[in-house]
Amino acid sequence: MSNYHLTQISKNAKLGAIPATTSAKDTCAKACPFFKNGCYAFGGHVNMHWEKVTKGERGGDWAHLIDELKRKTYPTQIWRHNVSGDLAGDGEAIDADKLAELTKANKGKRGFTYTHYDTIENAANREAVRAANAGGFTINLSANNIDHADKLAALDIAPVAAVLPSEYEIGKAETVADYKARLETLPQTTPQGRKIVTCPASYMPAVSCATCKLCAVGNRKTIIGFPAHGASAKKADAVATQ
Repeated sequence: MSNYHLTQISKNAKLGAIPATTSAKDTCAKACPFFKNGCYAFGGHVNMHWEKVTKGERGGDWAHLIDELKRKTYPTQIWRHNVSGDLAGDGEAIDADKLAELTKANKGKRGFTYTHYDTIENAANREAVRAANAGGFTINLSANNIDHADKLAALDIAPVAAVLPSEYEIGKAETVADYKARLETLPQTTPQGRKIVTCPASYMPAVSCATCKLCAVGNRKTIIGFPAHGASAKKADAVATQ
């Protein structure tokens, strides 16, 4: 049985001081090419916390998570589901009943997350994600690269976020102004012409999920791009440039 944990006030600078959950490693979708192959969550403090949640040393079962979300998040509040982990399911099929329960617990709030579950071939997953977004819980479909982003966006069931090549990452000695100038020289649309917006929190220290909130917009048409970064950037970059 999978384990889950709610951090009521995140200390993650990119998230900002919002509630954030972690789901055990066994929730990760089998379709995700980044699992142990470039996933940022397998490094540093994020992975240390993820391991404790996975082993049951922190958090509790699904019912415990739902109860905490109801008691510890408030109306209109933005919160992030799954800093690590994916939707409840068996790795191939999303548990539609649990997702419906989560969507209900989010009613009146602004919860958002991302999923690597297959929604192109799996019609049941597609319907579960569509229903959640229609119910006010924003699930971003996670694209492996910008070509994949076009395929997911064409489903027209949810907003899309994509991993971008590492060339979109801000350089260590680069100013924000210099980075923005360089960013303008990189592709700003997908192969099919959809607009790409590079995550502002990835290059502007003053911006976080708490202030940006773009990924929580369920009817968004733009593709949010996350540059491959971190200790496993080379592995993530290999997928993003396929």
